[in-house]
Amino acid sequence: MTADAGWGHPGRALLRPNHPNPFTPQTTISFSLPDACPVRLAIYDASGRLVRRLLSATMEAGPHSIEWDGRSDRGVAVAS
Repeated sequence: MTADAGWGHPGRALLRPNHPNPFTPQTTISFSLPDACPVRLAIYDASGRLVRRLLSATMEAGPHSIEWDGRSDRGVAVAS
């Protein structure tokens, strides 16, 4: 499988739209990496405030996904 694998342009990281959207009770965020690299994935509100840190890790090349339950770092429901 190439880093592109139908996800966009080879050699570029790609963040896909979350699905389902709108969601209840959770949504999946998918992304693809051309090479292994550090990844930070976070949710911010419309004012630019950090809501939830979902991922901070070095990831291998290829497609990945992570689920978000609509809650903040404090466990408060902020999306549904």
